[in-house]
Amino acid sequence: MTFRQDGSCLRGTLNDPGIPNGPTSGPIYGTVNGDQVTFSFTYTYTGATQGTRTYAGIISRSGAVSGNWTETGTEASNTGSWTLGAKASLACPRYVLRRQPWRECPVRS
Repeated sequence: MTFRQDGSCLRGTLNDPGIPNGPTSGPIYGTVNGDQVTFSFTYTYTGATQGTRTYAGIISRSGAVSGNWTETGTEASNTGSWTLGAKASLACPRYVLRRQPWRECPVRS
């Protein structure tokens, strides 16, 4: 997955060879709220929407991101877990967080 965050909005691209019967990559859209992240990928088969895989997870203090996904659609519902291969980048420089841990920093796109 690759992400771009603008405020609480999240968008990017998912590449998942585990998506059944269709394109295994495409756009994702979601939100970030504090340490919570949620995003979805809608997959198609022969041009028709086949289902949606929704990912929900937590961003740890170290930047590790992981959670669970659920799948709904024309195929049997499914669930699983996921983990990002790289840590999330901080929205604030570390020195700001050390001096003012209560401060929320705007995300620059």
